Amino acid sequence: MTKFGGQFFINLKDNTSLDYTNSSDKFYPFGEITSGQDVVDQIAQVKVDSRFKPVEPVTIQSVVISDSAK
Repeated sequence: MTKFGGQFFINLKDNTSLDYTNSSDKFYPFGEITSGQDVVDQIAQVKVDSRFKPVEPVTIQSVVISDSAK
């Protein structure tokens, strides 16, 4: 089994600098939170340093991705 890495950007507000059309890095926003908003709210309260990086790591242990178009 091959493991792939990835990043999730959980935005608490619009972040157009990450939009595909505005970024040279070409990020693809693709989803929305459908449950677990309380967890997002907890992440928003984490202490960050001067570069907005969490002082202590925040780890996503599991994610469910579904295709709502079906």
